[in-house]
Amino acid sequence: MPPLEVKYGVRHLSERFTEEWEREEQVRKHTGGDPTPSLWRVLGRLHWMTLAVSGALLLGNYAAVWLLSILIEMFVTFIAEPQPKDMWYGCVLVVGFFCCSLMQTACWHHYSALCEIVGMSVSISVFQ
Repeated sequence: MPPLEVKYGVRHLSERFTEEWEREEQVRKHTGGDPTPSLWRVLGRLHWMTLAVSGALLLGNYAAVWLLSILIEMFVTFIAEPQPKDMWYGCVLVVGFFCCSLMQTACWHHYSALCEIVGMSVSISVFQ
């Protein structure tokens, strides 16, 4: 098994969190507002790209679910006809089911993996 990448190491994550936390403290002192640093703002600055990608993947998953429901409705309408006109239409709908399921599965699994990475990074950097 290959070693863990440096960017996921405990020391690197702790150092990045400490740097961002100190920067947040300095910003709060200079603005004259509430002197308490915001943990949400620090975590957002550390993981904004991963959170944006995982949000896009979640939207892709929701789009696949929505499209699949439309395809199922079209397939039920196609089956309900007493004499289906074109069997290729039914075949295209079934291939659409398969493609939507693939897209849904791929988006959901990648989203879950990114959430695990962010969760581990946050727990390492905050609770270290």
